[in-house]
Amino acid sequence: MDQPDEIAASEGSLYIAGSKDGRSRLIEIDLSDGSESLLMEAPFRIEELQVLADTSVLFAGKETAGPGGAVGLLAKSRGRTEVRRVCLLDYVPKSLADFSSLHSEGDTASSESTDSPTPLGNSGMPGGTQGLTGTEEGPLIYSIQWNSFGYANGRYEIRAEAVDSSGQTASDSITVDLGNVEISLEASRVEVASWLVRKQYASLAFRAVNPSGTPLAKYVITRKEGAGSFQVLAEIPASQVAAAEFTYEDRYINGTSSYTYLVEAFDAENRPVGRSNASTI
Repeated sequence: MDQPDEIAASEGSLYIAGSKDGRSRLIEIDLSDGSESLLMEAPFRIEELQVLADTSVLFAGKETAGPGGAVGLLAKSRGRTEVRRVCLLDYVPKSLADFSSLHSEGDTASSESTDSPTPLGNSGMPGGTQGLTGTEEGPLIYSIQWNSFGYANGRYEIRAEAVDSSGQTASDSITVDLGNVEISLEASRVEVASWLVRKQYASLAFRAVNPSGTPLAKYVITRKEGAGSFQVLAEIPASQVAAAEFTYEDRYINGTSSYTYLVEAFDAENRPVGRSNASTI
């Protein structure tokens, strides 16, 4: 390995994440005999390893070419370590503490089972990440979050294909009917004058179309100043958005700064189901 990025130790094993020949790798060293096993090659750089009480290991990283990231779980079964679960994300995870549920999800795959599900890749996923490889045997689950907001509503086929070292393939596909809430946003800068005082504010007008009739809980308005990051500006209960139209005034702006706004719709389970265009003043 050219350069180790992260190292963690559990009972009887040393895990090293790093790169070799330009590829990101995760390896295990058996401390009893010094043998080395390649657990995974992936298109993301592992930047955090966390050993859990039962010696399983959570890992997280960021894409080597792209804005996304990944989290995953290593677990021992019959004396060998397996990559039990990998989740590709469209963002870089900030803390493994937010992904402790991966541990319980991984435990649902019994280590006593004699059946090994065929690993499926995700190269056919719109907006997904290609080239993920893992252990050749044992239970392995890949999953990915598809940010569908950049796609028009309609029917899509999502296809996954795995190719082993001998060129044999396995594939599967599903059909998804996409019906996101469509939100159009227009922001404008308004100047008001009173005597010798002039003040500016931002007027935001958005309209939402809900083609699937998804029950909505709220709309969230976010704002960023200049090249900064988006921050939550306001949360509007869906019940207050009469006739799917709403106007909001941002009274706290600097007259010399630029601001960009977004509006997202969330359902009752706090899942994003629609996102507006970005509007800048």
